[in-house]
Amino acid sequence: MNPWIILALAIAAILLALFIPRLRLQRALAAPFPPEWVEYLEANIAIYRNLPTPLRMDLRRMIRQFLHQKHFSGAGGLEITDEIRVTIAAQACMLQLNRKGALYP
Repeated sequence: MNPWIILALAIAAILLALFIPRLRLQRALAAPFPPEWVEYLEANIAIYRNLPTPLRMDLRRMIRQFLHQKHFSGAGGLEITDEIRVTIAAQACMLQLNRKGALYP
């Protein structure tokens, strides 16, 4: 096979590996925030109701990003529900709310 074709395929594979995760994250962030998740936040995160609307929007975006990037697994047979996932993500993201920089490594 021609070495130029191999090089072109290798470059294409590298570019796909770099851009596909970004596209998936953008798609996840663009999806609407489920109303059930808002109910979970209001029930489980005491300060959520007192946050100004801009901070609520920031927190929601951070939660979506956090949930897109992190995987949860239950110990001892615990089933991880959406309520558990959203509550954990909200608690973690509250620590980073209104700060600059990467969300979490």
